[in-house]
Amino acid sequence: MGITITGGVKVPQGKFSVTTSSAATDPNFSDVALLLHMDGSDGGSTFTDNSSFNHTVTANGSSNTSTDQVKFGTASLETNVGVSRS
Repeated sequence: MGITITGGVKVPQGKFSVTTSSAATDPNFSDVALLLHMDGSDGGSTFTDNSSFNHTVTANGSSNTSTDQVKFGTASLETNVGVSRS
């Protein structure tokens, strides 16, 4: 259940960082392994990887985009289950 990321993504726990820079201005953009903006319509299940790796991200269970609470962009991730990486 949750989000499944395919393509061998391995991110050590506690090593997440958030950036508001775009690829055009961020000199470290090539190091970004996965970039999900979670933009979309309410109830959507398309999660586009905006990193240069273009990973396939698949919604499992009840994971979807929600427009109920949004801080940046058009939507946010809504899930009541864990996230799995493979």
